[in-house]
Amino acid sequence: MATGNKIKYKVMEYTPATGSGNKHSFYAKFVKNGTMNAEQLFTEAFANKNIDPDTASAAFSIAMKKVLFQLAQSYRVQFGDYLTLYPIISKSIKDGDIVGGEAKNPVEATDLSVSIDDVTVGCTVSTKLSELLRQSGSIQKVSGVEQTDEDENGGANEESEGGSQGGTTPSQNGENNEP
Repeated sequence: MATGNKIKYKVMEYTPATGSGNKHSFYAKFVKNGTMNAEQLFTEAFANKNIDPDTASAAFSIAMKKVLFQLAQSYRVQFGDYLTLYPIISKSIKDGDIVGGEAKNPVEATDLSVSIDDVTVGCTVSTKLSELLRQSGSIQKVSGVEQTDEDENGGANEESEGGSQGGTTPSQNGENNEP
């Protein structure tokens, strides 16, 4: 593993809205240097190797098509000891929710309807991958404290809708600096 790599972070200050019941806090947040796309990754990973980066990229694309097929068959897909991908269904109903145009209390199991739009992909990162990351670099604080309306878990304050389930790619959200 490479040494001398720096994982940068900044200190964030969360000041909750008055009366919200949340507590003032400080927390560390990863500082993004940018995003490496697949082409860059394969070019760097296979430089001076006997594998052509274009061949590796094509193989990866083929493998991802198979991954999507397996996820659609309700399989969990493991990438070695590092990542596991799996389908998630995000849908629930609770007493008082609107069912058939009216608030229903109590709700019943038959009131829950799920569509394909409720399905996303989840990912579990192994502790082994985290340990390898810790072994490959050190930590570096970026000076200053930044104010935020998000708590230490990245959730939006009470007035905003939060959530990151399913995530987006840089091309979907118009940014080029997501991890």
